Amino acid sequence: MAIENNNDRLDRAAAAKFLGVSVAFLAADVITGRHKIPFCKVGRRCVYLRSQLDAWMSSRMVNTPAS
Repeated sequence: MAIENNNDRLDRAAAAKFLGVSVAFLAADVITGRHKIPFCKVGRRCVYLRSQLDAWMSSRMVNTPAS
């Protein structure tokens, strides 16, 4: 996968804002892997790719029946 620009790379705070969750939620997921949110480690930092977060959110869509 090619990264077109640095705007696709998010630090934990930016990824949390993008997903609408807390920074603590993402930090916990790094440790537990419960939600399997994709990230990569760069030294001690976690870097999130916007395109992978979009794909992760799409994979978790829930279709509810129409009322």
